[in-house]
Amino acid sequence: MSTPGQLTSAIALSLTDPMNTMGYNVFSDHDPASGQVGKIVSHISEKNQQGVQLSQLDMAIVDKKSGRAVVLIEIEETNDRPKTLLGDIFGVLIGERITFHKKELKVGKWTTLLILGFRKAKHEKKNELLEGRHAERILTIINKVEKVKPLMETGNSKIGKVMIKTFAGKDELEGLIRSVVENAR
Repeated sequence: MSTPGQLTSAIALSLTDPMNTMGYNVFSDHDPASGQVGKIVSHISEKNQQGVQLSQLDMAIVDKKSGRAVVLIEIEETNDRPKTLLGDIFGVLIGERITFHKKELKVGKWTTLLILGFRKAKHEKKNELLEGRHAERILTIINKVEKVKPLMETGNSKIGKVMIKTFAGKDELEGLIRSVVENAR
């Protein structure tokens, strides 16, 4: 995880074959060796014009047959602070559309927005209380987002589910993404 995007690139690469087998394309913003790499962008406007990009996502898992975005993924490789996670969530939800290579991805109730934040490896006794508070904080954020989302009336607010998960390493991160995709079926 020494350079930005290195972990995300490795995860996208390791997920490509299993997701293809399941009928999905894995689009990524970080893997230059892949033909499925490019900017996955949340736009504030329906129009293609300069200055309408809100945020960029790291990955999109898209159903090959329907073209529906099943899981949109943002990976925070360095932290899991609430301010950062909220920025990731609302940078997507206040947008009107998501594009990959300037082509619109279909989002709706079938789409999960998955925000993944890096957490430091836990220290046995000392962090048990902190981990409980952390889980409570994430649940509070999700509950507040779910209350606000229906009021937004934007194209991207139609995304069905918003999830925040934390990870301590590559294997855990890959497992989390696979689990979310499998449960989205």
